[in-house]
Amino acid sequence: MGEFDGKVAVITGAARGQGRSHAVALAGEGARVALLDIANGEITHPPARVASAEDLDETVRLVESVGGKALAVPCDVRDEAQVAAAASAVVEAFGGIDFVVSNAGILAKYQESWNIPSEDWRGSLETNLTGQWLTLK
Repeated sequence: MGEFDGKVAVITGAARGQGRSHAVALAGEGARVALLDIANGEITHPPARVASAEDLDETVRLVESVGGKALAVPCDVRDEAQVAAAASAVVEAFGGIDFVVSNAGILAKYQESWNIPSEDWRGSLETNLTGQWLTLK
């Protein structure tokens, strides 16, 4: 038996990196995992390549390779309606949510704070602060 048998985990930023590793580890311990990620390839502020639909599909494959069950949900954590719809989809598919790994985040290229364009600053806050709040809300 795994430590998280019968539990449901929601993981944001799940398509690659730390989110992916959390998903695979939790699935390996028996959790069913809902994989939320913007999964559209890019955002403009701050300009960054974010995870793609293919990245999200790969996370599903990796979760399934350890015997886990995954639900992939494309979701922009900056958008309250998308987050609410994602939560509803998880509850419908898995019957509830036991815990959340609020992992989604973005980083503008490293530079002195006084040189960050205002729209990039606001974009970072939308993901890194507002997105965390909306996810946990």
